[in-house]
Amino acid sequence: MDVNAASQLRHLTSLTKLPIRPEAVEASATQLSFSQIRTLRQSFEQETQGLQYQLGHEQHQTMLVAMYEGTEQLLHKQVSDFAVIEYLESLKLSAQDLHKRGMSGEEFRTQLLEQSRNSLSGMLHHI
Repeated sequence: MDVNAASQLRHLTSLTKLPIRPEAVEASATQLSFSQIRTLRQSFEQETQGLQYQLGHEQHQTMLVAMYEGTEQLLHKQVSDFAVIEYLESLKLSAQDLHKRGMSGEEFRTQLLEQSRNSLSGMLHHI
């Protein structure tokens, strides 16, 4: 993963969710270091700060917990920049969708963490 991953994340947050093509993931996959994961986490936290007002504090914190748990699983894995950014974007969109559907509390937490695990499982399965 290159140093531009954080700026790519900011750029892609305005785009809709794009499907991951397994061949694209394999083509540019690199092993993620802790430093790279930390940079992506910090960028995601900054990028989603405005969502705290929309989602509410508890649901925003749940989204961050899902992001931390998910990115922890990506440490030292061969993953493309695009796949990581797409995972983070899908997490944000999932949180917004669950909120729009009126989910909150434990139901929101359960659904978001499950969607995060499923997304990661699909991504890591293609590695």
